[in-house]
Amino acid sequence: MKSVINTNKMKLALGTVQFGLDYGISNQAGKPSFCEIVRILNTAYEYSIDTLDTASAYGDSELVLGKMLRETLTASSTEQSFNIVTKIPHLSNTTPSKTTSISEYFDNSLKHLQTRKIDALMFHNANDLLTNEGASYFQQATDLKRQGLVKKIGVSVYQPQQLETIMERFKLDIVQVPFNYLDQRFSQPAIQENLAKQHIEVHVRSLFLQGLLLMPLERLNDYFQPYLGQIQCFHALCKQLKCQPLTLALALIHTNDFIDKAVVGCCSNEQLIQIISHYQRAKVLVDSLTNETFEQLSLLACSDEALINPSLWPVN
Repeated sequence: MKSVINTNKMKLALGTVQFGLDYGISNQAGKPSFCEIVRILNTAYEYSIDTLDTASAYGDSELVLGKMLRETLTASSTEQSFNIVTKIPHLSNTTPSKTTSISEYFDNSLKHLQTRKIDALMFHNANDLLTNEGASYFQQATDLKRQGLVKKIGVSVYQPQQLETIMERFKLDIVQVPFNYLDQRFSQPAIQENLAKQHIEVHVRSLFLQGLLLMPLERLNDYFQPYLGQIQCFHALCKQLKCQPLTLALALIHTNDFIDKAVVGCCSNEQLIQIISHYQRAKVLVDSLTNETFEQLSLLACSDEALINPSLWPVN
């Protein structure tokens, strides 16, 4: 049965990894220019996209955002323009003899972003919280929250088991999880009930699976040949519903009420406008979907991480 969310509130958040890195399997354009980023941010602001997702691991994304937000936006301050979410980098490479200081990483992010405070701080690598130092790391982040420098503390995860274990150990305000029609692991009722019970804000990423769901089938790398059947089923449903793949991919936002924000990236202002347009079309589409179609969409789910975890894909 479908559960359609309140479509009056903008659920899109702008991912900014493309601002700092050549990112995405379907990205042929590379990083956008500064002028193009200005256009992207102003379009996001105009269409009430109020959240920017970044990380210190995204190349110079934080630096670019800081420069753009401070110098070009017409709003009175960064804090009033957007809610900023950034992430603490993977901590496993920290020198054993040196105590890891979360505040140092956070201070660097604030300097790069040219802001005094942010909306949310996440641990980029969930496994850092599962180490012996995890409790110390989380306490340091909580101290930043108590100082009023950040509103929410959370974690970015890849696997449901990671999330379940971390939720048992720590009081989270926000989580980020992968979610798309091929990766529906976090739609399990038990997970969603636990998130709701603990009042945890949920941001989903990888709606397009790094662009894989939107690519023409003839352009797919040989690596994906074992999974071609599932990808073809997605495109067959698009034809059946007479919609473009981008519209159907975005429809997932409107049929899952546990989603607070869906992080989408773009390499140009034109792409962002296109995403916003198809986001609106997806609102209309979900009203026409039958229970049979919902069942077909649920059958697209795959548990093979070789397909649904892009970090395991070949580099080229």
